[in-house]
Amino acid sequence: MLLNENPDILSYDSTGYSMYPALKPGDQLIVKPVQDYCKGDIVVFTHGGRSVTHRFIERNGDILTFLGDRLIYSEKVHVSQVTGKVML
Repeated sequence: MLLNENPDILSYDSTGYSMYPALKPGDQLIVKPVQDYCKGDIVVFTHGGRSVTHRFIERNGDILTFLGDRLIYSEKVHVSQVTGKVML
């Protein structure tokens, strides 16, 4: 299926090294909004005014916690800031 045939599927280019080696700068990411996430899912969300791609760690109500593979600190974001799951 082509991306433009389904408006719910988005395309992003990976930037940075926080998810290396799973994702490398320039990798094309296919992202689909989903209702639930499993621990370890790679998810795109908005944090600090930019799109971020990290792994889902846990959910506490409407707050989701994410962590990059090469990072030691996590981000907590509201569920409304989540774009969707990376569909590799």
